[in-house]
Amino acid sequence: MLHRHFFNFLTLAILLTTPSAMADEPSGWQVGTPPPPPPPPAPSHPHAPTTFVVEQRSLGEPTTRMASPVMFGIGAALGGMGLISLGTGYFVYDDAPECNDCPGSEKRGLGTGLMVGGALGLVVGLPLAFIGARQVPDSPAWARAVPTVYVSPRGAALRFTF
Repeated sequence: MLHRHFFNFLTLAILLTTPSAMADEPSGWQVGTPPPPPPPPAPSHPHAPTTFVVEQRSLGEPTTRMASPVMFGIGAALGGMGLISLGTGYFVYDDAPECNDCPGSEKRGLGTGLMVGGALGLVVGLPLAFIGARQVPDSPAWARAVPTVYVSPRGAALRFTF
């Protein structure tokens, strides 16, 4: 205990005896005069890029989106509530007394119901979330058709590539 007080006293004594100085105080600066203005910023490199390059996708790579954000949200919420209900039901069931005639034995039925409901929420919610989160093309296949025109002396042909 004595060492802690001595250390605190020693720290206070050192702090009070050292002169305070500003870190960015220029030499020759006096109290009452404003500090000199900061130096101007260094000029940028003449060949420095002024724009950023955005990575472009290749034309063969289709853009995708989430199949159904609403289905994903409902599935995630249902699965999360099912998991919480399953855990709560387990602890309620485990806390109930073993005998059927004891007070508080109705907790076993409540715990069983919570576990069944939670398992049902997980069984329904997880597939909903996975199906809603899958990636599908942003546009239908017919909208990505690429026309090719063939011209010959005896006629012309139009071909679409999907």
